[in-house]
Amino acid sequence: MCQQRYNELGVWKPIIYRGDTDPLDAKVRRLSDDPDVQGALFYCMATGYSVVEFAARSTLDLPPGITELNGGINLWKCSPDDLALRSPGEVVYDGWGPLPGTSPREIRECLDTITSTLSKLAFAFGARLTWCLKYTKSHNMERFVPVRNAEIQTLDLLKATTATPKENALLQSSIDWYNHGSNSHDPYVSFLCSYIALESLALAIDEGLVPVNPSLPQQPKSERKNASIVCIHKKYKELFSIDPISFVQQAYFDCVSGVKKRTRRVAEHVFGSRHVYLKQLFGGKPGKSCASQSGKSLSDIRGRLAHGQYEPPDGQDYDVVRANLFNIRLIAGDFISRVLLRLRADQRLPRSSRSFLIGGPTTDPRNIMCASDMRILPQTDWQIKPEWIA
Repeated sequence: MCQQRYNELGVWKPIIYRGDTDPLDAKVRRLSDDPDVQGALFYCMATGYSVVEFAARSTLDLPPGITELNGGINLWKCSPDDLALRSPGEVVYDGWGPLPGTSPREIRECLDTITSTLSKLAFAFGARLTWCLKYTKSHNMERFVPVRNAEIQTLDLLKATTATPKENALLQSSIDWYNHGSNSHDPYVSFLCSYIALESLALAIDEGLVPVNPSLPQQPKSERKNASIVCIHKKYKELFSIDPISFVQQAYFDCVSGVKKRTRRVAEHVFGSRHVYLKQLFGGKPGKSCASQSGKSLSDIRGRLAHGQYEPPDGQDYDVVRANLFNIRLIAGDFISRVLLRLRADQRLPRSSRSFLIGGPTTDPRNIMCASDMRILPQTDWQIKPEWIA
């Protein structure tokens, strides 16, 4: 039996709330700064239903009707007879998850359960699955981007070419990591993918596999070896007597493997040695944290994530990672763009005004989350459309 919820099965319509929504908006902002949690809180307060509604599309073809998954997560297979629901090679699903309560913590736990359950479902059957919340304050953030004639030079990014297939493969790998990070629902995965996009390309540049402008001087092998020895001695003096385990870890990763050091060397070359991004990435000085958010450098967060030192969904760790998502995406995107265009550190990166149109067709519920009366909206059945799920 279908649990009580606002929408009929297969439907995604705006929330009808006849009161003043400003107090509700203010309350959800006080309770959480997570746009997904804010949207779910608003849904619960405005409708009185304690569930989280979402929509999905997948190459996985489940049996007709409602399929109940782990954690009480439900998927209802939308009718394939409705032409509006057809998506070549995909099935559209209406989904919901139960809420034991409506606190931000309980909502966050439900969202994490949905993410985990759907990811495992797709993995188990080797299927592709995309899902989104029906009601979230993050809708519209980057959906409509007007491009002016004066900004058309930004399209140079699409025309940028590389000299060899090897260079192109390495650049494409970095872009793929960046896109994976942008599309992930999990802040930990999103952060780590975005950082890997920057780091993997930086290491390729350090090895001379991808050119930059001007060319990055290659360090002689003997010079790199001496630098590693000096680094190990320094770590020994700083750490061995007080924390020998940290000494071993940092001596290897900072001095022998040198991933952080090599990434920093390339970042300084691409951005310039005095660029603010370097402080956000690596701290004020090597070995010291100087964060863009939360008192930790982005490389510190990357290291802790990569070595399993953040345990999801611990509240404080989760907030640290999510608070720094915007910064790492911005920096990684700028790094890739500068390398693609072969720009010197003193050259400006062409970019659009980054202005966004908040809005769009009022037959799309992502553009109008809430209304006072359904009669002011266009006549439509509000059946879930595949293009709404991204």
